[in-house]
Order: sequence, then C-alpha cells, then structure tokens
Amino acid sequence: MTVYVDSSFLVSLYLTDQHSPVSRQRVLATSGMWLTPLHNAEWAHALGQHIFRKSLSSAEAQQMYEQFESDKAAGLWL
Repeated sequence: MTVYVDSSFLVSLYLTDQHSPVSRQRVLATSGMWLTPLHNAEWAHALGQHIFRKSLSSAEAQQMYEQFESDKAAGLWL
C-alpha cells in the first residue's frame, strides 16, 4: 500500500524523537510513501529549527539531509 505521510512523521524517521520507534515500524509495513514539494520544504525547515535550538549541529543536519536525498534517489519516496 502506498501512503501519504505528515511531515512530522518524515522528521521522526530521520531524527530521533518520541515518535521515531512507531514511525520506523510503520514505514516497514508500506511499499512506498508519497513525497511532495511541501515535504521537502518542511524537511528543510525542521532541520533549521533543530540547528536553531542547538539539538543538532550543522554537520549533523547536513548528514541527515544527505541521507534523505540518498533515500529519495534510491526510490524509498515516491
């Protein structure tokens, strides 16, 4: 089944928070997830917010961004 996820779900997949275990578990049950331009914008904003709050360094954010781009290139996101 292909699903559309909320941007907060997307963030929980890459950045560890209280929702990460459930998000990661649910992603395994799907065959693909839709990704829209809004997800891309909100993803960038979320990384910026984590840097601003000092819960993520710029280098860590860059790694997360590269992983997200790698996953998109690999076809994880539709």
